[in-house]
Amino acid sequence: MADDKVQKLENSSPGGLKGLIGLILLGIFVFIIYFAFVSSNELPAEESLTRSQAEIAAIAEFKELTTEETTATIETSEEQTWPDGCLGLPDVDQICTQALVEGYRITVVSDEHTAVFRTNLTGSNIALESFDEAN
Repeated sequence: MADDKVQKLENSSPGGLKGLIGLILLGIFVFIIYFAFVSSNELPAEESLTRSQAEIAAIAEFKELTTEETTATIETSEEQTWPDGCLGLPDVDQICTQALVEGYRITVVSDEHTAVFRTNLTGSNIALESFDEAN
């Protein structure tokens, strides 16, 4: 009985059962390729957004440290893994989480100053590593 149904399906269309299986496999292949493409394109956008947030936070902190009216620019922005919630720069008597924190080491420069900041991924946690007169 089951063999009769398979035989009828094979005879009912030009491609038969093989054509149906081919279409299903093609659909699965297209589905996999589509989601692989979407996934690979979303990650850099997220990283770019969080990096931008961290860089904006660093420039805002830089402008609070200086009274100059010159333009502050990002010289470098490097991904880092900090050893703790204090971004590796604890203050005296400060308690830091002991979890690793993903973030950035951002160098901000102007005509007169250079500052290096450490941030978490979003820039919501930021610490000043160094602040110098520009040479």
